[in-house]
Amino acid sequence: MEWGISENLGESPYAEARIYNDFSEHGWIIHIHPSELDNVSPYFKIYKNCSVPGVVSGWSAKTCARISMVSPEYIHCDDCSLESWILSHDERNHLCNIIAKVWRFLLSSYSDELEWITGNPHLEILELQMPDYSKLPILEEGN
Repeated sequence: MEWGISENLGESPYAEARIYNDFSEHGWIIHIHPSELDNVSPYFKIYKNCSVPGVVSGWSAKTCARISMVSPEYIHCDDCSLESWILSHDERNHLCNIIAKVWRFLLSSYSDELEWITGNPHLEILELQMPDYSKLPILEEGN
């Protein structure tokens, strides 16, 4: 429950990798929970405002954004225990800076976790090019 696992998206609660702990004012944690479903494109999750990044016992995230690794778009689901979150302009800029630094690690971690779930290598994931996340839709002011 605390990770906001989506059964509809086929997220495995047993396969997960922490990609990044953000100790800035944003307090983000970036994770992957690969889908066990063949028809779901790869994506990562950002948890917002975690009180003690990297320490599960200090978990306090109430919101989560699922962001595609194929195109600059959000992945939506109806069965997450956490509220969906759309990034602001500032948050999107912060995301662009972070992801540029961890993109290769994100891909290899996703591939490794997916292989652990399925037993098959998924080397095609390692070839994904980073989308232009500056085009990710943002929360409009006043909404």
